[in-house]
Amino acid sequence: MLGIVSCTSLDYIGAHIVPVIASFSTDGEIKPLYVRIDGQPRKIRSYKEKNHYQNSIDFECRIEMDDRLVPVTVSYYKEEDKWGVPSYFYKE
Repeated sequence: MLGIVSCTSLDYIGAHIVPVIASFSTDGEIKPLYVRIDGQPRKIRSYKEKNHYQNSIDFECRIEMDDRLVPVTVSYYKEEDKWGVPSYFYKE
């Protein structure tokens, strides 16, 4: 029996879709630069690729928030060209 594994932004209810400014090189490298959380642009000071799946990539980032560096996982959903962060970073 053939199984299909989906890995989209809609599969994970704990993710919040956010705007991200990123650099995409011609050799496939992706560098997240800024993420908007709670309407505020947050500079990504450092990042490393944490998990690389077939349809998504997780980046472990350190962003500037309230005069300190905060760790956050920023996920890129390749098929949808969308970015997400855990919902607890986003105040409703």
